[in-house]
Amino acid sequence: MRKIRYLLCSLLFPALLFSQELTKDNLIDTYLEDAGLYAALYHGKGYVGYPRYYINHPCLVSPEYQLGDLKYGDVYYPEVYLKLDWFSGQVIVNTPDRIYQVLLAPERFEYATIHGYKVIYHPAGELPGNLPEGYYLHLHEGTNSVLKLEIVVLDTKVVDSAVEYKFMRSTRYYVLQNGKYNRIGGQQSLLSLFPIHKKELKRFIKQNGLSYKEDSEKLVLEVVKHYETLIQ
Repeated sequence: MRKIRYLLCSLLFPALLFSQELTKDNLIDTYLEDAGLYAALYHGKGYVGYPRYYINHPCLVSPEYQLGDLKYGDVYYPEVYLKLDWFSGQVIVNTPDRIYQVLLAPERFEYATIHGYKVIYHPAGELPGNLPEGYYLHLHEGTNSVLKLEIVVLDTKVVDSAVEYKFMRSTRYYVLQNGKYNRIGGQQSLLSLFPIHKKELKRFIKQNGLSYKEDSEKLVLEVVKHYETLIQ
């Protein structure tokens, strides 16, 4: 919180030098208002991570916090430390001093940008297609929007008389077509959404060397975007 006060003061006091209209009382009121907004952001249940002996992590891209933008409780917060934990199904914010890790309430969460991805929480049944609740990556927004959801479980097994802990992931893609989000299980299920242009899309996949097995995200996005150009 000390760093937040310093940041706010460093932003507000230069403005005082260049504006005769900003009085001392106005400056104090503005500071207290902004400080209160950040205090609300960093107030909540604490987050507990995972033991170091776990083989991998369940987070989006990296277990490290990443600076990103956040819209939370009708307030926009630029450049706060965030990470998405797929296993716990939580987005966590880290205070500027990197001491406290706080869980964000899904009902107040509007969107965030984490590792370049747009993240939005959707309750069960909110989206057409009966999708489960969770934090979704909005990979593409258009006529045929594309969402991504990671399902993560913790697997344990005994190796050399010791218990090994490892997170196992399964990726789900959802593509908007015919008024609902359709789950994509592979290349064929994706192409089946676009029967009229199936041949053209197959040719496009081959010409561009796309592979669902090697890079499923790239294939889904490139095919959907190409399909949208075909129907314009």
